[in-house]
Amino acid sequence: MRNFTGDEDRCRAYVRHPPRNLACLTKAAIAIVRCNGRFRYLPEANRHYAARAQEAHGAILIAPVE
Repeated sequence: MRNFTGDEDRCRAYVRHPPRNLACLTKAAIAIVRCNGRFRYLPEANRHYAARAQEAHGAILIAPVE
């Protein structure tokens, strides 16, 4: 899923630590989207947050209220 949605195969960072760091960031972003429960599919969330950067920052920084 990460490869298709995040297009990880085309990433040019492949030496030392950057691949692992990018994978961790990708996993964290997917977890945030899934915990939010607002979107059914990750590509839908990617398009939404790509057009609304401020809302993406808010999703990362503000803890969900349960």
